[in-house]
Amino acid sequence: AHTLTYLCTKNMSSSGALTVPEGLPAEAPALVLAAIGAGMELKEALELKVQPIPAVPDGHVLIEVLAAGVNPSDFKETQGAFPFAKTGVIVGRDFCGRVVVGPPNLLGRVVFGTGGKDRGYISDGAIAKYTLVSADGVLEKPTTLSDREAGCLGVPFVTAATALRKAQLQPGETVLTVGANGFVAKAALNIAKWRSADTKTIGLVRRSVEVPFADAVIDTSQTDDVVKAVLDQTAGKGVDVVIDCVGNDVERSMQFLGHGGRLVILSSPGGDTQFAVNIRAFYRKDLTLHSTETMQYDAVQSAAILSELLPGFASGEVKPPLVNETVFPLQASHDAYEAVKAGSPTRVVVSPAV
Repeated sequence: AHTLTYLCTKNMSSSGALTVPEGLPAEAPALVLAAIGAGMELKEALELKVQPIPAVPDGHVLIEVLAAGVNPSDFKETQGAFPFAKTGVIVGRDFCGRVVVGPPNLLGRVVFGTGGKDRGYISDGAIAKYTLVSADGVLEKPTTLSDREAGCLGVPFVTAATALRKAQLQPGETVLTVGANGFVAKAALNIAKWRSADTKTIGLVRRSVEVPFADAVIDTSQTDDVVKAVLDQTAGKGVDVVIDCVGNDVERSMQFLGHGGRLVILSSPGGDTQFAVNIRAFYRKDLTLHSTETMQYDAVQSAAILSELLPGFASGEVKPPLVNETVFPLQASHDAYEAVKAGSPTRVVVSPAV
């Protein structure tokens, strides 16, 4: 065990960085992306290695990681889904932990955050004993959130909030999520209801499941005419916003929209997925098409988006995702990835402090 001395960045060397922060070990374990490829076994793709503790440049914080979420995109990274991913980096986008080196206002605080490809794809991420983040890329954790909840909410909530922002959802409008039992869709419905109780929410699912924050749920496996079912929920007008978290039937999603409707696409089931657009129907209904891909939002941009949700988390009105009951220590990271690969209905979290 190491005696931890919290260090303020004003005590840094003249170079603006601490090579090995005082009171910390010189190195610590981390989960590293060792290989990438379709069908790659996780034990080949991911390697638990002892890595040097990073230097802490001015304007950054060193965090002792308490919880790090594993996202579906993190598994897909090992399978070659992201051409920009680099081997040799520490993996993991979402994090929650205690600042052990940083400015006085953050020192010793428990913070959380996430990022895009800057976190675990082209540079080091959070599934490690320690992680380095820009000081502007972290937020102090509300007391209403547990460490594990805060450590896994980043990607789904940044994605959902960004989709709603692009769609410019207004109070009193109707929003429908495709794939409503997924983490992003549930977050979007929750945020929409928190921002305006007058917003009508509809969840589209492929099997009978409970969908929190949905005023109406349409099970496509039990519905002969899905478009008619959606129109029936809106007195024939169609919905104002569709957030499509699946992407396998975008043409149908567009049919759900009423005049002036906005569609946001968040996912694609394959790299060559395409869809046709009836141009006349598109312009006559005055529709708008958006996409959201949060790999392009770094830790600082992601923190700015999450900061808008802090009042909701603090009040308890914006609910964190349900966390898998299994506590995965760093040594069991492969098992955590396997749980995500298997489609865990709850968020999977690695707890390096265990």
